[in-house]
Amino acid sequence: MTAIEEQGKSISLNWWCDTPNEFEKSVYDKCTEIYFIGKIFEKAIKDSNLGEFKYLALVREMCKFDPAERTNSFKEIQNKIANDQFAELEFHENEIKAYRDFANSLTYALGKLNYDSSCQTDYGIIVPKLQDLYKSSMLEEYFPDTNKALNIFIKGGFSYYKDNRIEISKIKSFLNLLETVPREKQDILLLNLETRINAIARKLPKTLSDYDDEIPF
Repeated sequence: MTAIEEQGKSISLNWWCDTPNEFEKSVYDKCTEIYFIGKIFEKAIKDSNLGEFKYLALVREMCKFDPAERTNSFKEIQNKIANDQFAELEFHENEIKAYRDFANSLTYALGKLNYDSSCQTDYGIIVPKLQDLYKSSMLEEYFPDTNKALNIFIKGGFSYYKDNRIEISKIKSFLNLLETVPREKQDILLLNLETRINAIARKLPKTLSDYDDEIPF
């Protein structure tokens, strides 16, 4: 008797749920495991009255009797969950506009970054500073100190255009956006802003000859 036949005998005995079609051929593989894991979830959902369970459709795919119609790998399940989570992170038009308006204002004010400058992406540091910045000039049309605004997001030296000031309304909209979206969206917003800032040209580090030119004798 083969191992599959021996396994076929064991899997044909008392089961707590309906068995999948491959049992008729004494087959038990990873696709079969997905079926039974799906049935466990299905029973838990039913027992707990979770009619609004987020991944109910995926569980139903796992519980298909015919293996040809069933989700056939755990990698596929993982990808479907990941894709669904990514879809939930789509931004509304007003959110995109708030981000772009602020990012444009910020980068238009930047001249060049020092070669060793980096971006600040820590939400816990950025938001309190933005709140203070907004409160200090909320009655103005433009924030008067562009350097102070840029310093919130840039660690290190940079040059900037004093006349390219940032509108207070754009600071307020971006701050409200950061404060109201989920953590995952906050990360995406700050990552996109970092990408935008890092695209700014950088000053090259000084060479020895540059220092020689500065010697007055």
